[in-house]
Amino acid sequence: MFTSDYKYKDYIQEIYKTFSPLSWLLKIFSLDSLSRGNKQKFASSYWALAKGALTFTILAAINLFTIYYKFTWFYVELIISVKYADAVQMIYDLCQYFVDLYFVYKYGSDVFYEYIRQYAYIDGMFGMEYYGSIRRRLINVMIFMISMWFSSSLSDYVIWAIGFGLMSTTFFSMAYIYMFIKILTNLHVTVHIMHIESRLRVLGDLIQECYCSSVSCTARIEDAVIKKNWFYTIKTKTSKSQLYPLKKISYVNSNEVKWLSRCYLLLTEQVNFINRMFGMRPVTAPCWTKGLSQGEGLPIITTLGRRDGYRTRYEKMQAAYKDLLSLVQSQPINFHMAHFMRLDYPLLVSICSVFVTYTIILIQSI
Repeated sequence: MFTSDYKYKDYIQEIYKTFSPLSWLLKIFSLDSLSRGNKQKFASSYWALAKGALTFTILAAINLFTIYYKFTWFYVELIISVKYADAVQMIYDLCQYFVDLYFVYKYGSDVFYEYIRQYAYIDGMFGMEYYGSIRRRLINVMIFMISMWFSSSLSDYVIWAIGFGLMSTTFFSMAYIYMFIKILTNLHVTVHIMHIESRLRVLGDLIQECYCSSVSCTARIEDAVIKKNWFYTIKTKTSKSQLYPLKKISYVNSNEVKWLSRCYLLLTEQVNFINRMFGMRPVTAPCWTKGLSQGEGLPIITTLGRRDGYRTRYEKMQAAYKDLLSLVQSQPINFHMAHFMRLDYPLLVSICSVFVTYTIILIQSI
């Protein structure tokens, strides 16, 4: 697969480092099956199952104890709707956490390792330059989200503690933990999207390199695409690609363009894995409507669209460019719920809105 097994392992190591700022927090709640060791292998499925079961049992025991304590001491004078609304919310949060554990167990361990290896294979052809950028962006998003969670939870806890005392407020603080778990899950989705976005950016850079190497413009006719990344993205590098080394590209054949099409198909397979891993989880389903083909994919479509306006010396090159353009347009990279369920359809959104509204009304009227 790779010219050097050492380089292949080095790619896997770099990919793993992009997840490392978040992995140690996910391990606290058994939502990450990565096991960092001498050989950089994943934890066995049995160990992941046992660890997840232990974490779920601890949270379930705390949930049952707090619910019992609330019904015994705090809910005596409250109306029945308030009692059951809080109990249902705690049970729902616990079930939601169980669903997260199930998908981590199902798509973790060896399956996730193959997912990482697929990225390493793609990077071996691309020459990935954005590992550090992904890591920095993830750290910035983590700092922002966790700071917002900590400040809001702390202020809410202090206000309730002043009014009702520390003991009573502490028994209601499990909601803060479940909110933190939801934030970690969405951060996990975010870093996966960053990986797809970065590789689409590299793919766009390589297509522009192919374009600039096969199109010659006179002094009177200047194409804006030759001014690489003048509008869509920041200045990037593609010099470490195995397809296009540091020297200036002097010739591009149709086979290299076909390799770019293959890489794009591999990226769509990665997106399908992400959709299956996160698409049916209640935490991420409401926001699972992002389509990167309209963002990072737009420079690709624009460059290939401009390519049709020029006559090449080789008909195979023209056909290869057209095939790549039709591939990007026919199979856009979209993040959606599993089994093609989308919340961006107006009818489905209306049904969900009506269901939630009338459920709240019924609970309050009890």
